[in-house]
Amino acid sequence: MKLKNKKTNYLLVGNPNVGKTTFFNHLTTSVASVGNFDRTTVNSKVGSLKKDKNTKINDLPGIYNLNSLGDDDKVVLKTLFNFDYNGIINVTNANTFLRDMYLTLQLLESQQPVVIALNMIDELKNKEIDVNKLKVKLNSPVVLTNAKKDLGLNEVKTQLNCPLNSFKLKYSDEVEEKINKISSLIENNKLPKRFYAIQALEKNEFALNYINETQENNEEILKIINSDEGSEKQIYESKFNFIKELYLEVFQEKLGEIISRKNNFEKLDKVLLRKITALPIFFLVLALIYYITFGPYTGGKLNELIDEGLNDKLLNIIYEALEKTKSPEFLNGFICNAVLGGIFAVMPFLPFILILFIFIGLLQQSGYLSRVSAVTDEILSPFGLTGRSVIGLISGMGCNVPTIMMARASQSKKEKVISILIAPFISCSARTVVYSFVASLIFVNNVWLVILLLQIFSGFTALIIGLLFSQTMFRKRKNVFFIELPKWRSPDFKTIGKMIWFEVKNFLIRVGKFVFVGSVIVWTISHIGPKGFLNDEQIEKSFMGYIGKGFGYLLWPIGLSDWRVAASLLLAFPAKEIAVTNMLIVFNGIENIHAYFNLAIALSYLVFFALYIPCLSTMAVIKSESNYKNLFISIGISLLTAYIFSLFVYWVAFSLT
Repeated sequence: MKLKNKKTNYLLVGNPNVGKTTFFNHLTTSVASVGNFDRTTVNSKVGSLKKDKNTKINDLPGIYNLNSLGDDDKVVLKTLFNFDYNGIINVTNANTFLRDMYLTLQLLESQQPVVIALNMIDELKNKEIDVNKLKVKLNSPVVLTNAKKDLGLNEVKTQLNCPLNSFKLKYSDEVEEKINKISSLIENNKLPKRFYAIQALEKNEFALNYINETQENNEEILKIINSDEGSEKQIYESKFNFIKELYLEVFQEKLGEIISRKNNFEKLDKVLLRKITALPIFFLVLALIYYITFGPYTGGKLNELIDEGLNDKLLNIIYEALEKTKSPEFLNGFICNAVLGGIFAVMPFLPFILILFIFIGLLQQSGYLSRVSAVTDEILSPFGLTGRSVIGLISGMGCNVPTIMMARASQSKKEKVISILIAPFISCSARTVVYSFVASLIFVNNVWLVILLLQIFSGFTALIIGLLFSQTMFRKRKNVFFIELPKWRSPDFKTIGKMIWFEVKNFLIRVGKFVFVGSVIVWTISHIGPKGFLNDEQIEKSFMGYIGKGFGYLLWPIGLSDWRVAASLLLAFPAKEIAVTNMLIVFNGIENIHAYFNLAIALSYLVFFALYIPCLSTMAVIKSESNYKNLFISIGISLLTAYIFSLFVYWVAFSLT
């Protein structure tokens, strides 16, 4: 297989949590989510080099070595072994040189052009690196970088056209004899024969498959590989001994540097990694995030100002201008209520998206989520999850799609499937748009608290569903949890800014693609019936009215039998934000919505909306990351759970009011 623009494709490869995605964001015009935890990148992402659109950088998931077997590891291996590329940018962490260099040696043995970036040098407080000696030893360009501050990135770009490297690590005579025998038997090779031989002896799955599938004499080669199981260990020891010697040669203590300096973050970790204090602090952080995002003096105030400007002033001005032209009432309603009304209804919620993603970016990049993962692992174990799942579930507050994709990094099938199935229960930013709209009808100044409680409720519901699956579908399977606890790091605000801009564009695209189109369709079928065009007072006799009434019978037990509510829920599955514009259209204005909703109906609606079927994009990703069976299980369990909880909430609230 070939990547596009064959002559200008470079792979970005490195261990997890070395700053590779930050490197990608600063090196290219694209943006990818950055997290200060391992396995942030779970699929490849391609971006164009800044000021050079013909040069593509392919950001691959983090991988510890070429012998890894996880789903995201296979993405890297498939690309390295099967695709054409011009070179490799190997990003390493200068502070974890001994660990990261094993992958570097494996990449160098492929004899492809490799530019080695020693990243995060700002954290290398008490040592200095002899870069020139390192270049000579590895026979490849080596650049000291700090991607967060763009340090060294220009030099990396100038080194991209470096020649094929000729690095060759000498192994024991016994191993070298095997390498030579295997190399002499390999034919029609894309990568160097020696590389395939070494990888095969290290039991690399892709190298072994290549030999099995492409070599006529594969049995003879496999016989050599399996003749002595000690070769894999000997190769590992030779590489690691070389790395230790290399480290001692190129890393030097800085004279006069005070090494034993008290780290204030160690004190913070003592608090955040204790179970008795960790969870209360975590919930306090969540409460603060939601208060600032949706509170009456911050995000809520911005929402109010934009709503007033668009819906109370601008929309009225446009409507009055249309009336002066004496255009048909049907056309005026279509322009103001369908075309502009749908867009204006969701635009005031843009500040919520902005503020929420600022906090998600801060949580991801600081290293706090890794600490939460470490503390919650034991708690989540009965639910079929590990501490790593927390990272994905919290990221789901922005969008469920990347949460499901992050399940690739799960270390067991049990955790992966359960993570995929419960991810849609986490309330995403699109749902919070609807929460804030409905909550403002009843709770006014406490909208932020309602949304926080709904988020906690949806999280606990996800855990209950996880427990159900853990004790039924995967009862005999156990999870394995391993996570690297990274250093605390200051956020990269440039990357956070790019991420927010990406989310704003995504929000505006969704407004244009789903909300605009959806509101036009809903308004049209709400004003057309068997007897032709209808005015606002005749909507109940429209096609929408008949659809809503049919669905409403099913929702009668949970208090949502009104055809207008039923219709708004039914037609919101492509994108959850559409529910707001749907209600404004079928209720014919915010005043009628206020008049209809009481406490019991509002609570039932919010609970049902929080749990029922995921949006179209999420369903598509569940299918692509899993299968149709799990997609249908997700849809079924979501509808059943939403119905049961809404039934309980409605009748309890109804009996108390």
